[in-house]
Formats: sequence, structure tokens, C-alpha cells
Amino acid sequence: MAGADYRVNRNTCLLCLAEVRRTDGCACRKPKPGLLTAAPAYALNRSILVGDRWRDIEAGRQAGCRALVFVDYGYDEPAPVDADTHVRSLAEAADWILKLEDET
Repeated sequence: MAGADYRVNRNTCLLCLAEVRRTDGCACRKPKPGLLTAAPAYALNRSILVGDRWRDIEAGRQAGCRALVFVDYGYDEPAPVDADTHVRSLAEAADWILKLEDET
């Protein structure tokens, strides 16, 4: 969408306290998609998830996000194989997202 007004809602912060509470099986703990699918409802099929861990990408895939962007900071853990792109910084992620939006 060339010329579109891009806005990010910075007023919503969701977190899972399962690890702090030592709760097993929590539906909102990544890689499960609960935090993404919980209220408030978002149009996940139009949303682009940016994450720096395989768990982020898997949660986005399970939630049905339009695109998955993996920011590779070189952590000592497996990188996701099903991300739509791998980038090295948030700036590169933003560039990729803007190009994707221009193509649609």
C-alpha cells in the first residue's frame, strides 16, 4: 500500500507470567499463540510478526499471521526454518515490511 499511513499501537503490552508462576501448559506461553489470539482481537491474517526467537515465529505461525520476520541476533539456539525472511536488525525488518506492503 504505497502512501499508506503506518501506525503501531504502543498502548498494549501483553505478557505471560507462566514462567514466573511456574505454570506448565499455559496457552499464552510461546510457542503457543495464546497471547496473540487473546483479546483485544487483532486481524492476525493481516499482521506481521517480528521476533528474535524460534518461539516467536512458531507462535505467529500458529496464530495465522500474514508474515513472519525473524531477526537473527545470533543466539545460541536453533533458528526457525519457516519464517518468511531472516534479517539482522529491526531496521532491516522494517525495510522488508515496507517493501511487502508496497507490493500489495
